[in-house]
Amino acid sequence: MVRDHNDPGFIFGQGCGRVASLLIKALADSPLLPFGIHRFPEAMKEALKSFNDSGVEKKIMDFYEDYVYLYEAVDNLTLATEKFNADNLNKTWEPYSLRLANDQMMTFEQSFLIPEGLPGRPVTRHAVFAPSQYDNYASAGLPGIADLMHDYDTLSDAQLAARQEEVRRHVSLLTILTQRATGQLAALHEM
Repeated sequence: MVRDHNDPGFIFGQGCGRVASLLIKALADSPLLPFGIHRFPEAMKEALKSFNDSGVEKKIMDFYEDYVYLYEAVDNLTLATEKFNADNLNKTWEPYSLRLANDQMMTFEQSFLIPEGLPGRPVTRHAVFAPSQYDNYASAGLPGIADLMHDYDTLSDAQLAARQEEVRRHVSLLTILTQRATGQLAALHEM
């Protein structure tokens, strides 16, 4: 079927396989993991800006003033990623320091995993990058907050109190995860 209609001679399949194998080779041969840790605080800032622009931030601030600490944590993360990149990207590597930098980047990524999953979605565990619960085709920065605030205005009083508690808990967790990720990027002598 594929041979006759979709890809005669498997030309496209071979091309895709070659691109994938070259990508895997490039990743495997790179001494320093080609991992853009700067993308995390950028995505978080974009999400926070969209929450501000859409009025979600004001709704959260009405019942949870500690939301501002998330901004502070993201700013600290931005500084930490900039410092980490400046210290590590154009460096002559010794095996030990190379291993340390790669391990720091791997644990940095793992810092944003929530073991019990996002609120209402135990299978989706990443706190920064995940599809929205209400739109699987678009990714959402900070999807837990976006999902919790999705139908916020339509809730009854009892539901509203429970949802506000969930938002408080999740924003607090995000702040802690962001602070933990910032600590993962500290130089060894600073730990």
